[in-house]
Amino acid sequence: MLTRKNYDILDVTKIILSILIVCIHTELLPDICYPILRMAVPLFFIISSYLFFSKVKMAETETEQNGMLKQYLLRNGKLYLFYFILTLPITIMKRKWYVYGAMSIMMFLRSLLFGSTFVASWYIVASMIGTATVFFLSRKLNSWVITGIGVVSYMVGCIASNYYYLFYNITAFQSAMDQFEIIFPSAYASFFVSILWIQIGKIFAEHNFSAYNKNVKWILLFSLMLLYAERAIIMHFQFARENDCYLMLIPVCSSIFLLLMQFPIQNVSSAKTLRACSIMIYALHGSLLPIIRKLIEWWQFNDTVSSYILFIITIILCLIYCLAVLKLEKYEHLQWLKYAH
Repeated sequence: MLTRKNYDILDVTKIILSILIVCIHTELLPDICYPILRMAVPLFFIISSYLFFSKVKMAETETEQNGMLKQYLLRNGKLYLFYFILTLPITIMKRKWYVYGAMSIMMFLRSLLFGSTFVASWYIVASMIGTATVFFLSRKLNSWVITGIGVVSYMVGCIASNYYYLFYNITAFQSAMDQFEIIFPSAYASFFVSILWIQIGKIFAEHNFSAYNKNVKWILLFSLMLLYAERAIIMHFQFARENDCYLMLIPVCSSIFLLLMQFPIQNVSSAKTLRACSIMIYALHGSLLPIIRKLIEWWQFNDTVSSYILFIITIILCLIYCLAVLKLEKYEHLQWLKYAH
């Protein structure tokens, strides 16, 4: 049974994760921190899936479950539309779909479904596609098979990012990747990576893992060691095209989630506000960064100072935006602002 305590610890976690994602995009921390920072998006997927499938589990009929999925997709669709409209001028300047002439519509649809329009959009679409995929597969296949599909799908993301040059000299691989990326511009930032994390969240929602809790901290410690061993191998052999998907994030993120569920945090009065802010920071910050970077370039700071300034300004602007939305949405004629979170 999902308790209020579970919600509160997850709401607190989500605001921390959103800040970690800002750290990634502002290049605030040194490279050695990136394997840890990369846990943020997987944990967002797991948390979202856990909350959704916890509700689905309590539904008595398939019709009721279908209604929950429809509501989930509709809510995320409205979230997507809100930020698509809000950030449209910045998105057009960044994506430059207009340079493709007659192919502009196709390039836009490609970005919409399999890539990004505004910077955070891929996560929203990946959540929708991944959750619907796991939802319907679970009616036909057992959990192990779906997990296997998720692992294979996630490995596509790993190969496209951290393990790209391991296979680069294989002619068939180059040809396959060229064809693959005509349709999917970024396998490591699309629904390919979401299926596994959503399936993990579903497993946690449907099973009681309390019997294993005493061992989780040791599993996490060992998994972190393996994660950095993986990073060392990738760097030594120069496999990476992008520093994104790591295989060892699977046990690391799973262990962290189980540990989170043991924290005795409850009755956090600001939990709802934190939840809303985590979504708004995640959805907006990426579209602010190009503008803020341009402003910072005028001052000609070194890279380290620029990263700190970029991070601080981004967080401040996001918090101002969050507070403004939460205040203004209380007015009757501005209630549509609730779609921002």
